[in-house]
Order: sequence, then structure tokens, then C-alpha cells
Amino acid sequence: IHIGEVDFNDNEAVTSVFQNAEQECLDLPYEVNTTITTDGKVWRTSGEAGYVNPLDIPVDLTGAYSYHNHPAEKTHYSLSAEDVRYFFEARQAVSKASDPWFEYQMTRTTETLDVDKDWAFSRFHEIRRTEVRYLAFQGLIDPDFDEYHATMMILSKELKFRYERKA
Repeated sequence: IHIGEVDFNDNEAVTSVFQNAEQECLDLPYEVNTTITTDGKVWRTSGEAGYVNPLDIPVDLTGAYSYHNHPAEKTHYSLSAEDVRYFFEARQAVSKASDPWFEYQMTRTTETLDVDKDWAFSRFHEIRRTEVRYLAFQGLIDPDFDEYHATMMILSKELKFRYERKA
């Protein structure tokens, strides 16, 4: 649903919208996405316990900024393969998420590769099953806590987008 408007070029205003969305949604048992499109419209989409699909927003999402919560019971302490697929499918500029412990963000750069959404989704899982599993086997990461984070670190380097996780 369309819930408001903001000056898309005003970083403080955009940040404020996302801070409010995080405060409203962080403790919910289901995901909620707040998207700001380049025309300044603010959209809200509700999902399920571990998934939200904002592709129903009836405008072009290229260059949009989005935030969604990860419920504590469904978090992997990072962004997921579904989040990566949506980032590439919607051609977002910024995708942010949080759970009770961390905030995560993917940011498109001028060097970000333009890859197929399903390829990006599959590549996430391939990295997780191979390189990240090896890191866990070597005792270099805690797989329960850092599996998705390590996957995102590797994938972001490959596809040339910025990724960060912060407490």
C-alpha cells in the first residue's frame, strides 16, 4: 500500500522513514517491507514469518531504497538468497534489513554487475554450500551465526556491490 511521500534526494528524510519502519516492525513475527521509489513515494508490503515480496508495488522499482525486518525466529543474521534475488530483479539502489542483533545493507555501485536474478539466487546457495561450508569446516566461522554473512561477503565481492553488517 502507498503510505506516504518523502523527498527522495533528502538523505535525512529517507533515513528517518527507515528508522521509523525499523522501530515499528523489528519485533513483529512476520516480515514487513518499506520501499521508497525514486519519485518519493513510500510503500509498505506485509509478508510472512520469513518472507516478503514487494514486487507487487505498481511502479518501477529501479533505483529504489528498501528496508525490511527479519523476525528473530527466522533470521540468519544477514541477508538471504531471496533478498539478493529481489535486489537484482528490482534493480534497487539500496536494500536494508535488520533483526534484533544486526543491520544489513546491500548497496548498488557503478561497478555492480547486471546479472539475472535467478543466477544471483543460485550463486548465493552455491557459495554457501562450497566456500562457506569449507570456512566452517576449518573453524574460521561459526556456521550458526556467520554462514549467510560470509556468503554475502563473498557474493558482494563477486558481483561488485557493497555489503555490510553492523551491530
